[in-house]
Amino acid sequence: MNEWHTHTNTCAHISMTKSQQDKAGVTVSVSRVAKLLRRAHPNKRVGKRGPVYLTGAVDELTKVVLAGALQLARDKGAKRLHVPDLIQAVRTDPDLSRAFGGFAFSSHLPSLKPINFILPQEGDDGQKVRRRKIKDNKEKAAAKRAERAAAAAAAAPGQALDD
Repeated sequence: MNEWHTHTNTCAHISMTKSQQDKAGVTVSVSRVAKLLRRAHPNKRVGKRGPVYLTGAVDELTKVVLAGALQLARDKGAKRLHVPDLIQAVRTDPDLSRAFGGFAFSSHLPSLKPINFILPQEGDDGQKVRRRKIKDNKEKAAAKRAERAAAAAAAAPGQALDD
């Protein structure tokens, strides 16, 4: 073996810095989760491993929801994911529907569901309702202006006679 190839690199001891996100192998930012935890925690003290663990859990949950939504979108022949696909993915998975039960996208409670507020109601287009309200408000304002103008016109001849 040649002598030139046996010597080691002298710069090998210099290591590149790695972010917590790279070390944990997640896509969500660990430092951002840590910052949010410190903001939410009353005494602002959070351990080193807490944000990493929470980030891993959020990352895994996101992967599961997105995989289910992607499968539903592909079954429908869609090329893009939409909010109803995500909601349906959560509702069709029994574990996810239990996890989100009572506060987001769940369907096991007979009470009001967030889906009712996200998706448009049958026979009711939100944009049409808003346009109708705007039109009604404009008509009311025009009627008030006409009333004021008529009252001012009726008062003006009486004032002219008094002078």
